Amino acid sequence: MWDSVPSLQQNHELRTNGPYRLVRHPIYTGILGLVTGSMLTGGFGFWTAFLIAALPWLLRRVRIEDALMAGEFGAAYDAYRSRVPALIPRLRPAHPHPHGVGDGGRP
Repeated sequence: MWDSVPSLQQNHELRTNGPYRLVRHPIYTGILGLVTGSMLTGGFGFWTAFLIAALPWLLRRVRIEDALMAGEFGAAYDAYRSRVPALIPRLRPAHPHPHGVGDGGRP
């Protein structure tokens, strides 16, 4: 669950399904999408300034949260981080499903 201050919760679990299979920080991806959409519909002036101010904050939070998660989940998070981008989804998965999983079993 999102919190104003990055922290680990009791019984915290590493989630890699749902939106977390596409990006490690889906809430921040949503914020970027909101700002980009606002720029396209409301003009670039204010929203460009907002993005310039907010981007360093957002990237700092990504680094802090990644460090917290790596400290808590170790190698499992390192493997997840190597597969899944932080903010912007890839057009194609970096590692396709093994044969028989999610592709109808076709080679």
